[in-house]
Amino acid sequence: DNYCYRFPNGSLTHKEAVAVCANMGGQLADVRDTRDQQMLADRIRDTTDVSHWTVIKSPSPNVVHNDGSTVYALSPWMSADAYGPFDVCVLLDSTDSYKGT
Repeated sequence: DNYCYRFPNGSLTHKEAVAVCANMGGQLADVRDTRDQQMLADRIRDTTDVSHWTVIKSPSPNVVHNDGSTVYALSPWMSADAYGPFDVCVLLDSTDSYKGT
């Protein structure tokens, strides 16, 4: 493929991993199918052998308050940075054959 992958040894939060990739001019790996997942699993197993974050984006989700009423995306008490597209945190879990969890 025409991609470059970096597998850091340290443990990062999803937010930290996104920032590290962005600072290097990249992004988290986008796993689109089983072939992508297996290729990443093989490379991770051969290098760091620890869990790694991937990128998945979601359009604005239907978010509700505890009582079921809608949380509106433009609520003044919410940060503008919190809206769309949303990162969905998916971990290629080393304890589960690097399958997304």
